[in-house]
Amino acid sequence: MFERNENGILKNSIYLYGDLIALQIALYIAVNLNGSIGRISMTESYSMISIGMSIIAFGVAFFIESYVGISKRGYFREFVSTTKFTFQTFFILISFFFILKISESFSRFFVGIWFVTATICVYAMRMLVKKFLRRYIYSDKKRRNLLIVGDSENILHSYDVKADFDNEYIVVGIGIMDDVELKYCDESDDTNIIIGEKEIINYSLKNEVDEVIINIDRESNSVADLVEKLISTGITVHYSLESIKKSYGNVGYSNIGETNFVTIYSNSISERNLFLKRMLDIIGSIVGLLITLIISIFIVPIIKITSPGPVVFKQKRVGKNGRIFNIYKFRSMYVDAEERKKDLLKDNEMNGFMFKMKDDPRITPIGRFIRKTSIDELLQFFNVLKGDMSLVGTRPPTYDEYLMYDLHHKSRLAMKPGITGIWQAMGRSDITDFEEIVRLDRKYIMDWNFGLDIKLILMTIVVVFRSKGAK
Repeated sequence: MFERNENGILKNSIYLYGDLIALQIALYIAVNLNGSIGRISMTESYSMISIGMSIIAFGVAFFIESYVGISKRGYFREFVSTTKFTFQTFFILISFFFILKISESFSRFFVGIWFVTATICVYAMRMLVKKFLRRYIYSDKKRRNLLIVGDSENILHSYDVKADFDNEYIVVGIGIMDDVELKYCDESDDTNIIIGEKEIINYSLKNEVDEVIINIDRESNSVADLVEKLISTGITVHYSLESIKKSYGNVGYSNIGETNFVTIYSNSISERNLFLKRMLDIIGSIVGLLITLIISIFIVPIIKITSPGPVVFKQKRVGKNGRIFNIYKFRSMYVDAEERKKDLLKDNEMNGFMFKMKDDPRITPIGRFIRKTSIDELLQFFNVLKGDMSLVGTRPPTYDEYLMYDLHHKSRLAMKPGITGIWQAMGRSDITDFEEIVRLDRKYIMDWNFGLDIKLILMTIVVVFRSKGAK
């Protein structure tokens, strides 16, 4: 649902600083190999050249965008890109030397050593940065699941495209649009092959697919229909310009290899804002867990004494793009609550795929108090710290609720679920129409910004202290 900028500030900064450090190392090595900078003494010119080179390299990186698609480049492509980067930097630097009439002061041998050393150092630094990012930033847990969709005529090309995504994505399958017997399949590759539009949709919803790339080089009504359905679920879709001529709102443009792609998303979030949201989650969850620890000293014995059974309630919930996780709460119901739920469905006050009931007989006496004060929700700060949830997001449905969802309902799962959200802050349990909850959740996703999260947290605190709408 969100477009995470390929050239985000955090990632590009790491590559930029790495390049600048590598260039400084190269200058130092070149000077020591040559014994001097040239006819100008080292003390007079080293600092000037060092600073000038850094400024020019920064300008080259900023204006020529040498980091576009850097995480997808192979060894050869990266070497070509590195050579172009160092050549551009040196060309501009030498041009300034010429304008300042000091170019004759530098021997060709020194400049040659410097250029070769700079190319090697920058290339080596970029490989190290990529290795670091793969290990700590693009680990399997943090990479997004990608499904590549093509047709039987370009299945081989789909395998080629798959190789471009090893850094930032996990390719979970290759979808084939036309319902034909597959003539090609690489038996050495364990990639799932999904054939047909209906199966592609089902696979996307059941296998935690975050993004879909459609790589078909001809316009097709079936592709347009597939895109419409995927968008309705909240999945980010990339499609080639040749496959669909229709335009959508909230789109971005990118290129992978020789193909231009359109990306459809509901909101654009920069890596900076994504980082800020996660930092807010970590700080907020730590503070929340400290409060939980203090309150648990009093609430745990009361729960244990008033109702036999475990103090902590654990339940499977559905998170971002269908990911299953265990949610934790202080138990507010009797231990057989889930078994009794089916007998109470006739009294459900919610219009839609969510259960809510006034004076629910499954709630224990102390449970009514901890629900009214939202104490039962405090253990979810542990889910936030783990990364399964966020402080602000959408309500995570139970698995049986999720199985009943229509396609458009699943769009509310396009981001991490939250302890609170827009509909909880505005009315909590007073809202009885599930479609209204979906509408509010989608509005939150469409309008998301960091300030909105702060606002909803403050609104939730006010609502909790007033005990408004809690059941």
